[in-house]
Amino acid sequence: MNIFKGQFQLQITLGFVLSTIFIVIFAVYACQWITKKSFELYYTKTKVLFVLGSVVMFSIIAMIKIFTEKYVLFSVNFLYPLVILCIILTFIVYLDNKHVKQIVKTYKKIVMKYNIYLYI
Repeated sequence: MNIFKGQFQLQITLGFVLSTIFIVIFAVYACQWITKKSFELYYTKTKVLFVLGSVVMFSIIAMIKIFTEKYVLFSVNFLYPLVILCIILTFIVYLDNKHVKQIVKTYKKIVMKYNIYLYI
């Protein structure tokens, strides 16, 4: 991909797809593990297990990228995913603003009704 020469093709490789899958799986399990062990994170054993698991996953992802990066699955014009991401981002910002306004409106009702101030 060289946008300065007018080449907008992005190659999707087997290494990219597999490493993305492993990263998502690792992220989900890391979040679940941290929420279960959050009160034990000051123990050395828990820290060592987390660091060891992270190093193993990083090594697996690096090996996948090294050995499968040369297998190109398909090529896509990167402007299409860019447009899709912009639409999704606009939708997320719209929903976020909508919910924030609802939360502020609810907060004002509570303050006016009960005359208490919540610190958010």
